Amino acid sequence: MSLTFLFTVVSFVFLPFAGAHIALWDKSMFGLCGKNRQCVNQADPTNPLVGLTFDQWWWHGYLNYPPVNNDIMALPAGKSVTVQLAGNSAWTKVGQHPEAFWPGGAKQGQMNEAIENNHAYWSDGGAGNLHTSGHSDIAGCVLSIAYTDNAKTVRPEDMVVFSVQHECVWHRDTVFDVPADMPPCPNGKCMCSWWWIHNSNGGLDQIYQTPFQCNITYAQGQKVSTTAVGRPVPATNCANDPSKCIKGPKLPMYWKQKECNNMPEPGHFAPTYNTNYGFAQGAQNDIFQTVNKSNWTCPQSKAAGVFPVQHKRETAVPLRHRQAKRRSISG
Repeated sequence: MSLTFLFTVVSFVFLPFAGAHIALWDKSMFGLCGKNRQCVNQADPTNPLVGLTFDQWWWHGYLNYPPVNNDIMALPAGKSVTVQLAGNSAWTKVGQHPEAFWPGGAKQGQMNEAIENNHAYWSDGGAGNLHTSGHSDIAGCVLSIAYTDNAKTVRPEDMVVFSVQHECVWHRDTVFDVPADMPPCPNGKCMCSWWWIHNSNGGLDQIYQTPFQCNITYAQGQKVSTTAVGRPVPATNCANDPSKCIKGPKLPMYWKQKECNNMPEPGHFAPTYNTNYGFAQGAQNDIFQTVNKSNWTCPQSKAAGVFPVQHKRETAVPLRHRQAKRRSISG
C-alpha cells in the first residue's frame, strides 16, 4: 500500500462528512478558509443560517474575511457560469480532492451512479446533506448581485437575484445563466451571493448564503449595456395564482432569523426559489426596471447602501401649522 493511497484514505475518514451542509466554493468567496484560517479542508461556510441576529447571519458572518488574493469570479453577460456546490472545500477545485465522491464532488458518471444506488454517499434514504428525499423534492437556488465594489456598503435591500437554477442543490457542478443586458461593475468588481433554501420536509428551517466577489464580463465586440438593474422587492407565494407572482427585480429570501426577515412564512413552510415564488428558471431578464415598490428595509443594517436608503413616510404637517411653529420659535 502506497503512502499516497493511505494519506488519501485517511483524509477522507477525517473530513467532516456527516455534519456538513452545502456552500458554493470558489477562490472569490468570503470565508473560504473559515474563521480558523484552514483552507484546504474547510466546512464552516456550509453552516446553515437560522435564528441569528443580523450581524451573525448577513454575509454569513464573513464581512471581515474577504477573498485571500482578492479573487473575482467572472460572470459572462449572455452566457453561463459553472459553480461548484459542496459540503467541504476538499471536494472542490479549491480543495485537496476535487474528484472525490458526493457530497461535494465526483464526476458526473459517479454522481449518477451514487444517486441510482439509493443515494449512496450523500444520503441514508432520507434528507442527507442535500436536504431532499429525491430529485423531485429539490427547491432551487439563486445568484444575486449588488453593484458596488465594497462589501461593507451592501444592505440586504441592494441584492438583486439575476439567475435561478431550479435543479439545485443536486449536482456539484451547477450552471447559472447570466442575463445579456447586465451592465458593467464599478471598478471591475461587484458583490454577489449564492442563496439556497431547501424544502421544509428536507430538514430544519434554515437558509444558506455564500457571498463572493464577481465581475460582469463581455466577449470582444459584444454590446455593453448601460441600463442599470432596478430596485428589488421581496418575492411572494403565488403557487395557487401565477398572476400574483412578483414581476421584475426580486430580493433573495431572508427567512427564520432574529432580525431582517423579508419572508413571513411560518416554520415548516419554507419559501423556495422556483415558480411557487415567481422565480423562473435561468437568467432573470426582467430585472432592468423597477416594476414594484416596497417599504421593506433592514433597520439593523448600518451600511450606506447601493440604492438610496428607504425611509417610511412621515405624516405631512399642514402648512399653517409649520408657519405657526416658525413664528413661535422666532417670537
